[in-house]
Amino acid sequence: MNKINILKILIVALTNVLALMNFSKNDLKKDIQNIHFEVLKNII
Repeated sequence: MNKINILKILIVALTNVLALMNFSKNDLKKDIQNIHFEVLKNII
């Protein structure tokens, strides 16, 4: 269980960093959010 929680936190952190880095690129930000959502659905 702990490993899954750590993975979730890492994924959230990585996607947040990517979204901030590409803040001016709205389309890319949407893609990152969609990927993030799909990954979370798969983990849960």
